[in-house]
Amino acid sequence: MRMDEKAFEYAIKILGLTEDEIKDGLALHEELYICDSFGFLPNTRTPEFCEKMIKRIKQTVNMDDILADVEVSHMKCIIEDEKCNKLFKDAIKTSGIKCDVLTVGSEKNLEYTLERISGYTYLFDNMKDILVKAVSVKDLDYALSENKLAVIWSTNAAPADGGISHGKAAHTWIERLYRYGMRVMHLTYNRRNWIGDGCLEPANAGLSLHGRDVIKQLNELGIIIDIPHSGLRTTIEAAELSQKPIAATHTACRGVYNHPRAKTDEALKAIAASGGYVGICLIPHFLGENASINTLLDHIEYAVELIGIDHVGIGSDVCYMEPFSSPELDYYQLVPFHSNKNSWVRWYGAWEYSNDLPEKIVSPEGTASLQWTNWPLFTAGLMKRGYSKEEISKIAGGNFIRVFKEVCV
Repeated sequence: MRMDEKAFEYAIKILGLTEDEIKDGLALHEELYICDSFGFLPNTRTPEFCEKMIKRIKQTVNMDDILADVEVSHMKCIIEDEKCNKLFKDAIKTSGIKCDVLTVGSEKNLEYTLERISGYTYLFDNMKDILVKAVSVKDLDYALSENKLAVIWSTNAAPADGGISHGKAAHTWIERLYRYGMRVMHLTYNRRNWIGDGCLEPANAGLSLHGRDVIKQLNELGIIIDIPHSGLRTTIEAAELSQKPIAATHTACRGVYNHPRAKTDEALKAIAASGGYVGICLIPHFLGENASINTLLDHIEYAVELIGIDHVGIGSDVCYMEPFSSPELDYYQLVPFHSNKNSWVRWYGAWEYSNDLPEKIVSPEGTASLQWTNWPLFTAGLMKRGYSKEEISKIAGGNFIRVFKEVCV
């Protein structure tokens, strides 16, 4: 089953795979336990939903005012529309993944995080035939036995700014989020918060006193400390202070391409020294100019050589996006990156301070080769690079699951 034939063909061409290599790669991928350490669920939608979105975007001043409601409306499409439901399930089946770490909580504020939790609770309650919320190893085993997708809930930052009155309240909310089912938690997004500095803060100030207390609390609760968006000093200090393995679930290697969302060799080594995990993402802008599936493999290879085969994996940071049935229904064109409607989103990301701008050189074919549903070809590509079955099983999911088992007991 192939959701995007062109993307599949582009990846094969770029990798230079023979028919036998394709066959062997797909067979191995189906056999392995595949875990995306940071991926979004498939984005499928009806024309009616698109028309409603276009109307709402034209009427609103700021996208943040409608984001939560839009997400719930989108989930209703997946649940209630037969075509959307089928495409959603087909995309998951095509990817071959058996476990996914999903952003449910937000870096923005508590209210938005709670809205998202309610929305995803609604989705999971109505999609029990394919989705399992995983808070323990027992849940992973159950999902595998029932041929369902295990989904580990994550949040893009600990409660550390919007809606929090003081530090003790922040600790209380961290415990509440654990009870809601969060098992992976970013320390920061790109900016500074009470915990520490994000990757775009020029001061690179590291962890605060409060942040050091949060490290201890997350260890005690059994939540994986995640630092993909954190500054380099925050990353290294978290790795040194944590008593359990930490993760950068979706990042890249600065030794391959110098981007602020990537980690330096020193940071990568610190993560590995904690017993931790580094997931390489599929974002072309983070991987390099004209990035493709081969660039993804270059980052994986670099990380493996630097920190060892036991600490590297893939955290896509993307999803399958169903093509719009007509250009007129593409509501994303109404909110380009620099649009004033995106001002709130852009502020939190601070992306204008990075070199991750749309005018960077991007290859359409290379980007297509990194399509989320091309996951089976990531396995084939690793085989092409000479990795053994045992090594690929670690990169494709085993390494992250090891960390999950060590932390989330």
